[in-house]
Parts: sequence; C-alpha cells; structure tokens
Amino acid sequence: MQKAFTLFSLKKRILAVLLVISFIFCSLMVRLFVIQIIKGKTLQERATDQWTRDLAIVAPRGTIYDKTGSTLSVSYTTYNIYVRAREVTEQSKVAYVLSNYLDLDFKDVYEKISKKNISEVLIKMQVDGEIAEKIYNENLDGVYLAENANRYYTYGNLLTQILGFTSIDNVGQTGVEAYYNDYLKGEDGYSYVQSDLQGKEIGGALRYYIPATKGDDLKLTIDSKIQLIVEQVLEQIMTEQKAKSVSGIILNAKTSEILALSTKPSFDLNNVPRDNLSELFEQSKVKPATDIYEPGSTFKILTLAAALEEGVVSLNDRFYCPGYRIIDGVKIKCWKTIGHGSQTLTEAFANSCNCCFMDLALRLGVDKFYEYMQKFGLGSKTGIDVAGEQSGLLMDKSSVKNVDLARMGFGHAIALTPIQLLTAVASIVNGGNYNTPHILDSIYNDNQLVKEFSQSTKQGLISKETSQIINQLLEFAENKTGKYTFVEGYNVGGKTGVFPF
Repeated sequence: MQKAFTLFSLKKRILAVLLVISFIFCSLMVRLFVIQIIKGKTLQERATDQWTRDLAIVAPRGTIYDKTGSTLSVSYTTYNIYVRAREVTEQSKVAYVLSNYLDLDFKDVYEKISKKNISEVLIKMQVDGEIAEKIYNENLDGVYLAENANRYYTYGNLLTQILGFTSIDNVGQTGVEAYYNDYLKGEDGYSYVQSDLQGKEIGGALRYYIPATKGDDLKLTIDSKIQLIVEQVLEQIMTEQKAKSVSGIILNAKTSEILALSTKPSFDLNNVPRDNLSELFEQSKVKPATDIYEPGSTFKILTLAAALEEGVVSLNDRFYCPGYRIIDGVKIKCWKTIGHGSQTLTEAFANSCNCCFMDLALRLGVDKFYEYMQKFGLGSKTGIDVAGEQSGLLMDKSSVKNVDLARMGFGHAIALTPIQLLTAVASIVNGGNYNTPHILDSIYNDNQLVKEFSQSTKQGLISKETSQIINQLLEFAENKTGKYTFVEGYNVGGKTGVFPF
C-alpha cells in the first residue's frame, strides 16, 4: 500500500514539473513573439541608436525655374561641423582650429568640446565647402563634417516676395519656398558608423551611407524679364513719388497666370535681414494678396460691366454731372467738383465721372449689385497660391442704404485686395471667364511631371458682347487720358484711378 502511494505521488510530481516546463516554454514563446514580431522594429531601432552614431545629410531642395526655363533658385552643398567630445584627443588644438576657420569665440568652442557627457555637439551649420575642406585636411580627432544645403537666388533682390527664403535648417519660411515646401524639401539621408558604449567610433567598423533625395523642381508662371521691368519701374516710382510702399502685378487676362509681381521696398534673398524681424515680415508679404484697400475709380469697370449686362444702361444714354449728387440727404461729390456737364456713357467712363457711376449702381439696386460683386469674386479669396491671402470687406447687404450703394458704385465704401480687383477685371475683358490667379505652372521630379496647377474656371460671368463693349470703352479712355500708351501691334486700354489717402 505504501509502494502504490509513493508511485502515485511520483507521477503527480512529474506531471507538475511537465506543466511548469510547458508554462515556462509557452511564456518564452510568447515573449519571443512580442520581442521579435510586435516590438521587433522598435527594439531594433533602439539597438541601432545605441551602437551607432549618425550624421544627417540634408537633402538639396528642388530648383525653381521661371516660365522660360531660367533658374531662379538653386541649392548648393555646404557642411555642418560636429564634434564628438569623447573622441577629441587635443581639445586646445581642436578649439583653436575651429574657432579660427569658423570665426567663432575660442572659449565658447572649447567649452562645447569639453563636455564629455554630451555625445555630439553642433559647432556651426552651412559652412562653405572651401572652409570645410581646410578643416577636414587638419585631420582632427572627433571632428565630423555632414553635408547640408544652402539656397542661392540667381537674381538676388528680384522676386523677393514671390520666391521667399529658407531658414538655416533649409525649411521654407516665406513665398513659394514656404507654400510649396513639401514638394521642394526632398528627403534627408544619413551616414552611420558603429560605436562603443561610450559613443566612440570603433576603428575599422563598417560605415553605412543612405544618400539624400533631392526635392521636386518647380516651374513658375513668372517671366523674369518682365519681372525685371516691373521692379525697375517700381523703384523709379519709389524714388520719384517718395512712396513708403508700391506694388505691381502683371497678369495674363486669358489664363490668370501671374507673369510678374513685386512690392518695394524689398531685400536681397542672398542676404536676408534677419536682425529686424518686423521689417523682414513687412517686406516679405505679398501685399497685392494680403493687404486690402479702397480701390476708388478702378472699381468702376466692375460697376459698368454689371450695368451693361443687366441692360440698365446703354451706349446711347447720357448723364449730367453738376459736380455732385444728393442721395438720402447726403451730398456726394464728383472728383471734378465743377462738374462734367452733359456726357455720353463713353465720355463719362473716360472722364471717370463719379455721378455717372452713382446712377448706375442705384439703377442696379442692392441685390443685383451684390450678385455681380459675388460673381466677380469680391468678399472671398481668389485662391492664389500665396500665404495670407485676404478676402476683402463687403458691407452686410441687409444694412446697405442708397447712399452706401452710390459710393460703392465708384469704388468707395468697399475694400478688396489688388489681386481680387485684377482677377475680376481680367474676367470682364477676356469674355466673361473667371480663372484662379496662380504662380505655379507645374512640378517635376527628374524631368517627370508630378503635378500641374489645377485651374478653377467659372464661365459666363458676363456675355462676350458686354466684354467687347468694355474693351472698347477701356481703349477709348486710355487714348483720351493716358500718355505713351501706343504699342505697335497691340490695342491698349486702361482705367485711371487715384489711391485714396
């Protein structure tokens, strides 16, 4: 009986041991599954980080071209200088060489490279290749060079607001550089080397090199030759008129491509004035899209287009201007206070008579006037590809009185951006098609098309007949009041306007 009991106990013990072993085995399998499968990638990255040291290789940004293929902005190689303090054998020599070549304070450099508890310290970024080569030839222990990229702007002070600039970290800050940064920036590479527990490079260890990938190239709608002419004229205006600021835009009326755009004063993109941030911000803005103003007489083109399209006026109509209109008991003056007298619609437009356009706005009425203003894009953004575009200001329609409507008719009591006005006028003179204004033409990578600007078009804002009449009146107005407007082979039209101070 004792023997049977002992045999039974032994079997129980063996079974318990087997169960424990099975449990341990299963636990190990689960643990291995978690480590290798679930956490494998994360742990591998942590391990790699512990036994390697890496230096980033900054990707060159894509090249920016104008519409003719001329280079506007290009990247060139520079170098970042790093020091791994634990590998430095001659601290004084390293500090002296680096401070001398990089024009840095010796004490600051010496202090940085003396901190053994820090595995790696950045000494200076974007060092020119010539200087970097001299440092490399010194064969200093613990000193490393990593490729970086700097930006060079072919025309310097040209296209300041359009192109914008990048930070020292090669990130777009303003202009096209910022707006299309995700396309331009590329993908950084890395240089890896094996190291010991203290972070020192292991002699004869394998090196790994992952090259950087260049960013996409941009082709703009800008024509640099036209841009140069515009900027020269703006500089002349700044000098002659002693203006605080002046802007100019040239837009293709058929496609709404921006051929030139600039604001003065500006600065050299190769020498960005980062020490005065308020001035830098002000001179970097694309003011034709970010700043609103009361357009005045240039707005009369929109009022006339709406009136002609609605049939509330014809070329046979006459208007009498005594120099003012009294509306809702308020006397509103024409710019010519003695009046223009009796005149046809063509003459009133050429004379830029306020009284005529007060009449046209009142004939349209608030509902129709606002209907056309919305058609022409007022009160909303145009969609131009620049940062900070404003939508302008329109009075709430329900609160507009006749006196307000009359003022709106000749461009007062309303605020918009220059690009809004120009795009609206373009839609009127091109036959009635509203196109989104844009600076980007297309994006390429290794000469392969990546993206084209997605044009948004609203057709039939006004009839072609109304558009033709407007063009005739613009041509008559310019020939009557303008100077030096004859260009061989072209019909030139325009509308006078005075900025309201």
